[in-house]
Amino acid sequence: MSTRVDIVAGRERGQALVETALTMLIVLVLLAGMVDFGLAFGYRVALANASRGGARYGSRYPKMTGLITAATIDSLRGTLVIPDDYDHTTAPDEHLEIDVACENNGATLACSSADRGQQIRVTVSYAYQPLFGSLLGISEVPIASSTIMYILGPDEL
Repeated sequence: MSTRVDIVAGRERGQALVETALTMLIVLVLLAGMVDFGLAFGYRVALANASRGGARYGSRYPKMTGLITAATIDSLRGTLVIPDDYDHTTAPDEHLEIDVACENNGATLACSSADRGQQIRVTVSYAYQPLFGSLLGISEVPIASSTIMYILGPDEL
């Protein structure tokens, strides 16, 4: 009788091993998804802060689009998007796109002719490449943030 009990106990241990392996597979997939989602959320927060920084600079100096772009890139320095040691002599990440546009009552106009009371829009886009996206066939996820501010112009002395 004891051999029958040993055989059944051995089968139950094997069944527990299979159940654990299947459960761990599901847990690992969920964990990978959480890591990717957390990184994508970190990129989104960095892009939102950068678009606000660029629009804030642009609200004072709307005609200086090159400096608005530089201010936006400086806001991204030290984040997931651009490392701390980035210098302006090299181009930022090829997945990063910064767009500066001025508007007046919804109509787009050249920022070189923008004036007080009109609006400036800074849009920062990034093509996020998920760490585990290849498992699902996802190569890039577009993440973007746009900020609109009224143009105040430089401080008058």
